Amino acid sequence: RDLAFAGAGVVAYACTIGSLFAGAAAEARLIDSLAEASGKPAISLAATCMAALRAVGARRLAIMTPYNTETNGWVADYVEHQGFAVAGFLTTPVGIVEVGNMQPAEIAAFAIAQMARHPEADALWIPCTAIQTMDAIATIEAVTGRPVISGTQALLWDALRILGIADPIRGAGSLFG
Repeated sequence: RDLAFAGAGVVAYACTIGSLFAGAAAEARLIDSLAEASGKPAISLAATCMAALRAVGARRLAIMTPYNTETNGWVADYVEHQGFAVAGFLTTPVGIVEVGNMQPAEIAAFAIAQMARHPEADALWIPCTAIQTMDAIATIEAVTGRPVISGTQALLWDALRILGIADPIRGAGSLFG
């Protein structure tokens, strides 16, 4: 309600695990409750990322996360229930608490090196919004030749679409044209 009062045009729930751990039906209920409470369109990270992955034609994903094995299992279950295959996980060298300190050049170098180990993946998904992806995406795509979808990027893309803004954003990856 506060976001709507402040003039927000879209409400976005930006937590990966919070949006997917209970499955797509629970996530849909979350989105509906946000929209009802705010009176605005609402989106959530996981569903938005799935739409973005479909938009770039992805089918088999390499997934880069700072999560533990159990949490990566929730991610894999969600992705597979959405019709994607998991090629493998690229677990960041630091955990969720420290991952926000990784610089875009470090993120790009890590992702590029790890993607070489997963030639069967046709896209890279980086769901965690704590990872500073926006300045790394173009480099990863240029070197690997595969699309990259990040949580932050997908939320921006979907919110802009809802608001009727389709302008390309340079450096934000193939998702933005």
